[in-house]
Amino acid sequence: MAIAAMAAGQRLVDLVLMDINLGRGMAGPAAAHGILADHDLPLVFLSSHTEKEVVERT
Repeated sequence: MAIAAMAAGQRLVDLVLMDINLGRGMAGPAAAHGILADHDLPLVFLSSHTEKEVVERT
């Protein structure tokens, strides 16, 4: 939903707060890359995961 809203060319948000786990279909880091590829805005991850692999991927 966030990527679709941003792709519509409308500046609907000033900050993206995103979880690492978005459920089936797409992970948070992949969604972040999709948004940041076309938009210059702050993106913050919120997660309870502290595993080294998860932190590095994010």
